Amino acid sequence: MLARGRRRRFTIRMATAASVAAVVVLAVGVIAWLRPVERPVASGTDPIMLELPGGFTVDVGPESVESEGAIVYVGLPGPEPLFDTASLGTDISLSPRLASDLIVPPSGNPLERNALHAAAMVYLGDINGAQIALSVSDGGFLGLGGESMCAFWGNGTPITGGGDCSISEGPKTGTTTDPPIGGWLVWTQLPEDTAAVHVELSDGTDYWQQPVARTVFLNVPGGRSLEGAALSALDADGNVIDTATPEHTTPPRTSTNPEP
Repeated sequence: MLARGRRRRFTIRMATAASVAAVVVLAVGVIAWLRPVERPVASGTDPIMLELPGGFTVDVGPESVESEGAIVYVGLPGPEPLFDTASLGTDISLSPRLASDLIVPPSGNPLERNALHAAAMVYLGDINGAQIALSVSDGGFLGLGGESMCAFWGNGTPITGGGDCSISEGPKTGTTTDPPIGGWLVWTQLPEDTAAVHVELSDGTDYWQQPVARTVFLNVPGGRSLEGAALSALDADGNVIDTATPEHTTPPRTSTNPEP
C-alpha cells in the first residue's frame, strides 16, 4: 500500500465547444483539438487524488501511461479491513495490474481518440479474464456531448468489449458476453472510508470485495446473475456505512458507444 498522507490533486477537464470550433477554423486538418485542454500525466512517488466528472475523487498510483490518446491511471484500493472478513463470504477481489497492461480499444475514425471517446481511464484490475476500468468520456465527436463517466470491461484485445455509462446513478447489474463473464455488478462513488462491500444473493450466498478507486466490480463463479443482490458498504471496523439494491440494466449501455 502506498502512503496516503501526501496526495497531489489532478482534475480531468475537457475542451469546450467554443475552443474546439476556434481551433478547427484556424487549423483545418490539425487534430490536436481532439485532446483535452488539461491531461496531466502522473509521475513521482506520491499517490494522486484524481477528480472525475461530478466532483468524484479517487486515489490513483503515481505512474500512468498514454494509450490510444487516453491517459491510463491505476486505481488504488480502499482501506484495509481490520475485522475478520470470513463472515462476509467468498472474496472475489480484482487482481491489480499495471497501467500499461490495459488495452484501450482503438477507433477506426482518425478524428477520434479511441473507440471509447475516453480522455482518461482508471484501471481497477482484472477479474475472470476481464479488464475493468473507469472511463472518462467527452461524450463523443468534438466533445460536444459533455463529460461522462462510464465503466469499461475489456476482453484483453483491441477489439470490442463492453461497459455501462449509467453507473453514476447508483449500483447496476447486467450480463455480458464480451468478455464472456456472464453476470456483473458495479457500484462506484462509494464512501471514501469503504473497506469492503458485502453482497448477499437471493439464495443467501455471500461474497465481498475491497473497493478500488471507490468502486467494486463483481463477477461470481459461473457468471450467475447478481440481480436483486443486497449490498452493504462497510468501513475498516466492519460498521455498515451504506446499503443499496442494484438496478438491473437490460441491455447494458456499452462504453464503446457511450451515452452522456
